[in-house]
Amino acid sequence: LSIHETEKALPLYRQAAEIARLVLGEDHPTYAVDLENQALLLYETGLADQALTLIREANRIQNLYLEKNFSYLVPSERERLTGIMSHKFDVYNSIIYSDSRSGLSYTGLAYDNELVHKGMILNSENAMKDAILNSGDTILTTRYAGLQMTRRRIMALEQSQGSPREMDSLARRA
Repeated sequence: LSIHETEKALPLYRQAAEIARLVLGEDHPTYAVDLENQALLLYETGLADQALTLIREANRIQNLYLEKNFSYLVPSERERLTGIMSHKFDVYNSIIYSDSRSGLSYTGLAYDNELVHKGMILNSENAMKDAILNSGDTILTTRYAGLQMTRRRIMALEQSQGSPREMDSLARRA
């Protein structure tokens, strides 16, 4: 965007964020997206300090949303959300790391984002395991145990440079 276009766009981004805040509330993910949009525009125009402030707030809102909702999502929604948040955290972190003035508090934020992302992945896997093992469905739990055993065998073969044919055979069975 040119400077003139940026000057026109920024008030509209701020207006959209204000509407989202008033209608949906300060902890709504849509409001966070509006803050992100403003932050990216500010960052691109060299106003990194203002961008970092908005990124911090958007990040807080996104993490709050994850904390409240992630465990209630079905696996396909978790996977989708993990992909979206992974991208958002990458954007946040690239802004944080590219500005030498961001300081340790922002570096800590980037580190926390990585932990949250890894936790989402682990939480998904553990929730699925618990649901299967506590289902009372012996066929399902037996199938799950078989898949876990196959997974361990594939990992062992990969570490020992096992034959591709054997790994393909195991993967097809899984």
